[in-house]
Amino acid sequence: MRLPEKKIVAVVLSMAVLLISSRALADQQPKGEQPADAKRELSTAVPDLADIIPLATKLSGRLTALENAVEAGLEDAAVEGQYAETEANLRSLAGQLQLLKDSKDASYNKFVKLKTAIEQENKSLEKISQPLSDEITRLGAWRSEWLAERKNWNELKGICQIHCTHSGS
Repeated sequence: MRLPEKKIVAVVLSMAVLLISSRALADQQPKGEQPADAKRELSTAVPDLADIIPLATKLSGRLTALENAVEAGLEDAAVEGQYAETEANLRSLAGQLQLLKDSKDASYNKFVKLKTAIEQENKSLEKISQPLSDEITRLGAWRSEWLAERKNWNELKGICQIHCTHSGS
């Protein structure tokens, strides 16, 4: 596996680990008793059962749309091809640099031209990396949004459990 592929795989794997670990941490959070004031505040914000079902349906639709957007995401083949081309160009430039260093007639101008070519490849690499960086930022924003959504639903679940235990006794 080439270096850019390793980086992409590492980023995807680390994001998956973050998502999985955040889900596990949220599931392990203790469900302690809430103060009376907090119960009253939250109970006023609790939607009716008739409102919860459409909210859950809307949430399910949003999840499906998000899953489709994540799948569509970045075109891996195109990005990998661009990285491979840049890598090949840099290898060629590295070979040219080694030839210049070994050459007896190496001039300052040749080194300057080589430096300019390397800087161009660097700019190209930055341009290629921008969509990947944007995709990572977008995934991070979606993750934050869903963590907040999960927190809201967990609070609602806790309120419903408290309400059910008090009304049942």
